[in-house]
Amino acid sequence: KRVGMEADDKTMICGMVARMTEQKGFKLLLECWEELKKRPVKLIILASGDKELQELWESLAREDYDRLYLNTSFNEELAHKIQAGVDLFLMPSSFEPCGLSQMYSLKYGTPPLAHRTGGLADTIIDSSDLQTGFLFEPYHCPAFLRTLDRAYQAFLNKDEWIHIQKSGMSMDFSWKKAAQNYIKMYQDLMRF
Repeated sequence: KRVGMEADDKTMICGMVARMTEQKGFKLLLECWEELKKRPVKLIILASGDKELQELWESLAREDYDRLYLNTSFNEELAHKIQAGVDLFLMPSSFEPCGLSQMYSLKYGTPPLAHRTGGLADTIIDSSDLQTGFLFEPYHCPAFLRTLDRAYQAFLNKDEWIHIQKSGMSMDFSWKKAAQNYIKMYQDLMRF
């Protein structure tokens, strides 16, 4: 609502907060844009970076203002409101050694949709009763769109969606847990 985007129960609002670079998936989303527009999805983006990509996205935002909101002035408060307030958080990075935004979105109860790579694949569960989000591979538009469609079907099933949200919110990415894992690893190594 803060960005003036209206939606109903059948429209999924997706958000993205990232540097506007090819690595973060902005070129992939451009390739998918015409197909994305055919779906009951709206997109809120907070990003700046690559001048050429930014100009392309600014042009799309002017043309499709009812479907795409773009803010190119980084604002920490708005970043967290997007991560917490959208239905689905997009992280279509071509590679991502770690990634923090998916951890924020999980804690806020916003399932992420990401490319199955690096730290994203390590922190997002896309299977079982513990599902926390949605992963796609290979890295191309058809795989992204299939996964978006799967996320949308889950979104329409409110019980399933709430279960995914709660699973994500229950994830523990704290240093305490990481330290316990390191201690266990060292103890296991000392047994050899």
